[in-house]
Amino acid sequence: MAAARDLGLEDRLTVLTAKPLPSGWSGKVWAQSQGIGAIDTLGLPA
Repeated sequence: MAAARDLGLEDRLTVLTAKPLPSGWSGKVWAQSQGIGAIDTLGLPA
């Protein structure tokens, strides 16, 4: 966020809060899944 703010590009970021990590999932794969879900939910361009 700080780097984007310094460059005046904050409007190009969407910060997400992920749901808790389910049992059996690894953190990176869960984060990717949450990001993909947000693209669909928020109507963001992929």
